[in-house]
Amino acid sequence: FFSSVEQGLKHTAFDAWGGPDKAHDKFTIVQRATGYTMSSVLTTGGIRGGKKRAGWFQPRSFNMGITREVFQVTGGFLLDRFAEDIELSIRIKKAGFRIGLIQEAFVYHKRRTNFFQFFQQVFNFGKGRAQIASLHPEEVKITHWLPSFFTLGTFLIPLFYLLSVSLFKLLTGLLIFYLLLIFIHALMLTSNLFVACLSVPSALLQLWGYGSGFLIGKIKGMKSKQ
Repeated sequence: FFSSVEQGLKHTAFDAWGGPDKAHDKFTIVQRATGYTMSSVLTTGGIRGGKKRAGWFQPRSFNMGITREVFQVTGGFLLDRFAEDIELSIRIKKAGFRIGLIQEAFVYHKRRTNFFQFFQQVFNFGKGRAQIASLHPEEVKITHWLPSFFTLGTFLIPLFYLLSVSLFKLLTGLLIFYLLLIFIHALMLTSNLFVACLSVPSALLQLWGYGSGFLIGKIKGMKSKQ
C-alpha cells in the first residue's frame, strides 16, 4: 500500500489523496454484497474511488492521506462523525490544495456484519450529507437527493395503483428492471451468485437508509433555523 502511494506521489504531487476499497475473499457474503453496493456505479455512481478526474474525487477516511501543511491549514476534522471526512475533503479543495485518486493504493475495507447495522450506517451517512448541506450548501447536488426521491417513490408505488393501473405497472416494471441490473452487474463483478442475490436487498437498504437519513437531516436543519 505505501509503495503504491509513494509511486503515485512521484507522478503527481498531491496534497491530499486517497484510494479505492475492495472486498476480500474472506469477507462474509453480506460484507461483500454491501461492499459492492457502496462502490457500484448503479447505486453510488462510483463516487468511492471509481473516478480519476482531478478536482472531483473526495478522499474518505478509510483510505486517506494528507500532507502536514494541509492539516495545519485546515485543522483536521470539523465534524465529530457522519461525513466528517467528506467535509474535510471539501475544505481541503476550497483551500486550493491538489486532491487526487491513487488507483493502485487500495485497501480491504470491511463493512457492517449484518443488514441492520448496514442500514444504520447509511442512514447516518444521509444525515451527515445534510450536515454538509448546512456548512457547504453548494456541495449538495441533485445526485444527493436521488436516494430520497427513490425512497419516497418506492413507498408511494402502491398508491399509484389507486390512481392509474398503467402507471403502477410502469413504475413497478422500472423498479424490477433496475434491481435486475444490479443483480447482473454484481454477478459480473464478483462472480458469486450469493453475493449477487444479496446485492439486491443491500442496494435497497442503502438507498432507503441514505435517502431517509438525508430527508430527516434536512428537516431537522430547517427546524433549527426557524
